[in-house]
This record gives sequence, structure tokens and C-alpha cells, in this order.
Amino acid sequence: MSPPGEFYIAQGSIEYIDQLLQTFHPNEVIIQKNKKMEFFEHFGEKFYINTFDDWVFTHEFAYDLLLKHFGTVSLKGFGVENIESGIVAAGAALHYLAETQAR
Repeated sequence: MSPPGEFYIAQGSIEYIDQLLQTFHPNEVIIQKNKKMEFFEHFGEKFYINTFDDWVFTHEFAYDLLLKHFGTVSLKGFGVENIESGIVAAGAALHYLAETQAR
């Protein structure tokens, strides 16, 4: 069994997101299908991207997925309850892992 990893949630301006992308150097970035061109306009084509349909990026889907994953009734204990875009991004990341990683 591997040790648990770290899981961060953040949100911010285009400049802040660019800073995060440059700092973490992700192998892949997950975005909405309809946001592909906007992503390329802001960050170029230097990242490998994976796209999902809009419903994956809804707050309700993401929030429910995070609650289920962490076995909690809210996200207040993590201090992220009001970070709405971060919650959506985290939910999309968990969905991506569920879809691509063998269990």
C-alpha cells in the first residue's frame, strides 16, 4: 500500500494559475472541452491536456465526489468550503483519476 499523497485546492487569477502551472509542472492538465481554446490562449500549447464534458465541472458534482472520497458530510474541516472553483477543479481531478486509474 502506498502512502497517501498531498491534495491541494486553489483558485485565482490567470496569472496565479500560470504561476501554479509553472511551479508544479503537471504532466497533464484537465479542462472543460469548451474551454480548450481559451486555455491555449492563456497558457500556450506546452501542456498535454485532457478534456471532459461540462457536467464534470459543476460544483454539485465536484462537491458530492469530494464528500464521498473523504468520507465527510462537509468540506468545512478542510478549510475549503468557500473555494468554489477550487472544489470544481478538485472534483474534476478525482473524476479523472477514477476514469483513468485501475483500481
